[in-house]
Amino acid sequence: MSGDVEDILREAEDLYTSGERERAYGMLRYALKGRPVEERFRILRKIAEWLSSEARWDELEEVLREMMNLAGDDVKKRINVLLSYANMHWHLGDLEKEMEYLMEAGTLVDELEDEDLQEAIYSRLATMYSDLGDWDRAMEMYRAALRLAKDDNVKAVLYNNMGEVLKKTGNLIGAVGYYRKSLEMAERADNERAMGFALENLAECHAMLGDAGDAEKYADRAMEIFRKLNNYRMIAATEAAYGMIYAARGEVDKAEEKFRNSYNMFVERGLRMDACETLYLWAKSLRDAGVIERAREKYMEAAECYESIEAHAVAENIRKEVSEL
Repeated sequence: MSGDVEDILREAEDLYTSGERERAYGMLRYALKGRPVEERFRILRKIAEWLSSEARWDELEEVLREMMNLAGDDVKKRINVLLSYANMHWHLGDLEKEMEYLMEAGTLVDELEDEDLQEAIYSRLATMYSDLGDWDRAMEMYRAALRLAKDDNVKAVLYNNMGEVLKKTGNLIGAVGYYRKSLEMAERADNERAMGFALENLAECHAMLGDAGDAEKYADRAMEIFRKLNNYRMIAATEAAYGMIYAARGEVDKAEEKFRNSYNMFVERGLRMDACETLYLWAKSLRDAGVIERAREKYMEAAECYESIEAHAVAENIRKEVSEL
């Protein structure tokens, strides 16, 4: 397929977001033939982005191998692939492998003194520290990344992730402020995916604050975006947000059904980190609804889940919550 790579990527993206996903994949695969390395790498990066959003891990790993082979001695390209590997292992709940890839990428970044790549490393490290329950270190890394960020798309992600840290530590009002800032950046950049993330998190926070009405409005907007984008992981996450909304209304049976849907979706695709978080949100929502014994069961399941992925500090914090019930 001849033609400018920018036009091809734009046309493929239009096909993908309109629901013709396999046709979009086919178009990009065909476009790989006979192109220079730089263009092939960009096309594969777009394919990798789609596969990650759909949690198609085996196919993603094959594409990342292709990308690493293309990267050769190009340090920037190798770093980008290593970060994608780290992100994949984060989704799969393998924090040890994530750390290995991040450390290798970090060593290469030090050689380049490239601010954009330094920002990406700081951001991934921050996410890892957050998952390990080291909230202060996570915020330190996110702030370092934000100081280097130049693009509104990147800032939208960072503000969203900073909100995540505050939400996990119970500072819901502070979290809402970061999520609103994320939504503002995403709207300014016309980034639907980032908008969806901010909206889903706003839905969770408002549900936790007892504002089920606004929470549902945010969740509906998020679900509309994620269904349009076919983002499997975030469709599952928004199911959990609806669980929180039903729990806030006292509709416990409906809440449990939504949480169960979310958890099963994550388990089906091997998304262990997300499955653990759903169990934790499930437990908190039951606790807030006054269903204490059932909440205790889910807290313990969540703690065991986090232990299974070596997130021991998070598991310990959950057990402390259980002891206070």
